[in-house]
Amino acid sequence: MTYPEPLPHGELTQVLDNIYLVTGSVAMKVPHPKWGPLTMTFSRNMLVIKQGGELILINSVRLNDKGIAQLDELGDVKHVIRLAAFHGFDDPYYKETFGATLWSVDSPYVRGFNKSSTSHQYYKADRLLKEGSTLPIDGATYFEFSSCTPKEGLILLERDEGGAYLWG
Repeated sequence: MTYPEPLPHGELTQVLDNIYLVTGSVAMKVPHPKWGPLTMTFSRNMLVIKQGGELILINSVRLNDKGIAQLDELGDVKHVIRLAAFHGFDDPYYKETFGATLWSVDSPYVRGFNKSSTSHQYYKADRLLKEGSTLPIDGATYFEFSSCTPKEGLILLERDEGGAYLWG
């Protein structure tokens, strides 16, 4: 399989104990009836949870060689979690390169904006997330916004004697 090249991103930065953040971006050409194709740039954030010697990536961003070396120093990539349908084009890279288990909101991996169609599906998750699914992160709970199409989710992580953090 051919993977997208790493796109611009920042450094892997520790934000909390055993929790790291990488910010990045992706530019897309979007058709416009009056002005022709417009380039829109979207920000992307990947969280890395370190649990013992294992790493869990949330909303993956493919890192460059320096970033991959930093990940390797932290631990072994074991799980990738996709919380929204419009995320995930870097998931196949991490699954196939590191042998990670891929967890995903229940929305197919398709190109374009029709995320409910499986006719153009290019990849499949190992495990589909449902409301209340058990996650590979200690102290984490998965919640799903089932009223939106395509579906999206968030993770509540309870740490440090009652501290809670949300990611979506």
